[in-house]
Amino acid sequence: MNYDVKKIQEALVLCGFHPGAVDGVMGPQTKQALTAFQRHNGLAADGVFGPKSAEVMLKELGEAAGRAMSLIPYLGTLKGS
Repeated sequence: MNYDVKKIQEALVLCGFHPGAVDGVMGPQTKQALTAFQRHNGLAADGVFGPKSAEVMLKELGEAAGRAMSLIPYLGTLKGS
């Protein structure tokens, strides 16, 4: 599977897993963050980004986006404080 490592790193950060520098390199920190993400989500923790990891990551990002959107009205009331 071809994928953009930098995009995977950015997604890991948004999901709360820290791959080190978002530099597009599948180094040890990125692999460790991916493995932690997989383990946290009940996937085979092999550090390989595949279709199941993508499916779960997409779901998590959607949920995070929903939570973020729900905060916008509240934060909007604070900007004039």
